[in-house]
Amino acid sequence: MRLAIALVLVASCAKKAPEAASMKNARVGEQVKLDDSTWIVVDVKDVGKKIEPNTAFAEAKEAAGHFVLVRFKVTNTRKKPESILEPPKLVDDKARETDRFGSEALYVPPKSQTLGIEMLEPGVEKEYATLFDAPADAKGLKLQVRGFGLLGEKRLVELGL
Repeated sequence: MRLAIALVLVASCAKKAPEAASMKNARVGEQVKLDDSTWIVVDVKDVGKKIEPNTAFAEAKEAAGHFVLVRFKVTNTRKKPESILEPPKLVDDKARETDRFGSEALYVPPKSQTLGIEMLEPGVEKEYATLFDAPADAKGLKLQVRGFGLLGEKRLVELGL
């Protein structure tokens, strides 16, 4: 029985792969529609090698490469509350994936909200800021967004950096 379920999951993912591969990447300001959510990258900035905290309780940090700040909006298009299980990643032209900066909440602009484990209510748009330490030689940066499930649909947004 477990094998049958696993095969169904693999088959359903395999069917979606060509669709995702044939889709054109979105750009900053363009809407990305996934099966269960809608995403829009609102703004992106290369903030350099050093970043100052948004609080007196933290110290300035220096990047191994350079910091990239991305603001995005996400809307749950399902009929029930969902949470984002895998946050967006930064992907470069060498297909290297970078996870968000570990203590990003202390370094995004004041009053910005970082992605946590809260539930997104149906039809409600939420705006978040995220920070990445991109490799020094990274070019062709894209934000990889994903649907709510662990096997959720993935799409890329060209960041223009």
